[in-house]
Amino acid sequence: MKQRVWKLSLLTAGVWLVGSTAWCQLQSRHFAVTATVLLLNALVAGLAGAFFVLCKPPAEEPQAAQAAGGQGQGQGNSSEKSRDGKTAGPGAGLQREGGRKAPASQQGPPHKPKRPLSPKSAACVLVGARLSTEQARTAAEKIVALRLHVAGQQPPSLDLVWSFFDMPVPSGLAFDSQDQVFQSLKAKLNRQRLLFHPDKNCHPEAELTFKFLEQCHQRLVRAFTRGGGESVHQRTRREEEELKKEQERRRQEKEEWRRIQEQRRQEEEQRARDEEVRVRRTQMDKERLQVMLQAKEAQSALRVTQRTISSNSLSGLFAATCSPKALVGAGQDDSEQPVFCLEGSAGSVGCLRVQLLAAKDLPADWLFGASVKSFAIASVGSQQFTSPRMSGCNPEWSCSFEFDVHRVDTSFCVTVYREGWFDDDPLGRVEIPFLDIEEWSGCQIGRVLQPLDPYQTSSALCMALELKASFEWF
Repeated sequence: MKQRVWKLSLLTAGVWLVGSTAWCQLQSRHFAVTATVLLLNALVAGLAGAFFVLCKPPAEEPQAAQAAGGQGQGQGNSSEKSRDGKTAGPGAGLQREGGRKAPASQQGPPHKPKRPLSPKSAACVLVGARLSTEQARTAAEKIVALRLHVAGQQPPSLDLVWSFFDMPVPSGLAFDSQDQVFQSLKAKLNRQRLLFHPDKNCHPEAELTFKFLEQCHQRLVRAFTRGGGESVHQRTRREEEELKKEQERRRQEKEEWRRIQEQRRQEEEQRARDEEVRVRRTQMDKERLQVMLQAKEAQSALRVTQRTISSNSLSGLFAATCSPKALVGAGQDDSEQPVFCLEGSAGSVGCLRVQLLAAKDLPADWLFGASVKSFAIASVGSQQFTSPRMSGCNPEWSCSFEFDVHRVDTSFCVTVYREGWFDDDPLGRVEIPFLDIEEWSGCQIGRVLQPLDPYQTSSALCMALELKASFEWF
């Protein structure tokens, strides 16, 4: 085929040479021009011949010819079909080209064989995707490592069996059933059960591997259990006792949980009750202060109309607290005083603790050359307490009293008496509203005693009472 192409190329060059010569003769009648054109055409023809000679294909090797012939024979049917006018296959094209192979650029990429997987990788693929990557890798390594032992080709020793559960060989020879070694071994077996469970592991050897590990676990338990020669009846009894202990432990935990919940509930209820009591006490304190304020205002208004303001002033430590506002009119009838009380029951709402310290500047009175003793009576409502009897114008009683405060009580009253021939003579009286005591609670205070004897009203002395009082509300 290539030779035909070469000959056709030479013929084309000759035709071009003759045609160009004739054209030149028609264009120019001069002989010199024609000769020049002929020489140039000859030169071009020579160069074309040399080019085609150099480009002539070499003869093909025998092996290539044989291969081309084999391919031509292998696809003879395709060649015959091409001769009949049908579509020709790649074999026919090779025959037409003289058995020449197609260039490498026209051929497809060579097919590379797949690299075989390692045993661990193949086992990991068989495990499936139901386990995590780390768990699947661990299960595959365990299956490959125990394959010979599972098949019975290499019976493992006791020391080697410990490594199947990723545990070191223990130093002891026998252990109790509740020992930490057996507890760890049981935990390792449960972990292996998770790795080789059929629902998680799809490897065909997973179930056999786990059964082998269970047998190894039983072997270790029998070999290292202290007193391992127990019978089936003893083992059953022991397991029943362990089950009872476990049930008892769970029952105790449940009771403890219930007890804690009950304790929390009681604490919540107690906090709610305390908050309710606190709110109620706050409200009662407000009402109590309001009532005491009303009682004090009423008593002050009543005293303004009945008392005579003393022109004598008291000097000393208690000048600030001994105010004329605390004076109570002599001969005042308790029935005439307005009573203010809180709504509710008449039970005690608090406790009043009073420490009666002393009286100052009492009038002197001598009986046959001897001084007469004086005493005080403290009262809250119907409750009364009497101080010790002491002589002198400045008796220091230093006695304590405790009164129950009811809702109807609004003031604290002290009356000082002196012993007489037939009856005790009243010297002075003071009534302190609860509001003042609440204001000065826990502090030492002084109050002016209002004289009860009309002959002592014009006396130059001003009697005073020293005390300390405090409230405790329920």
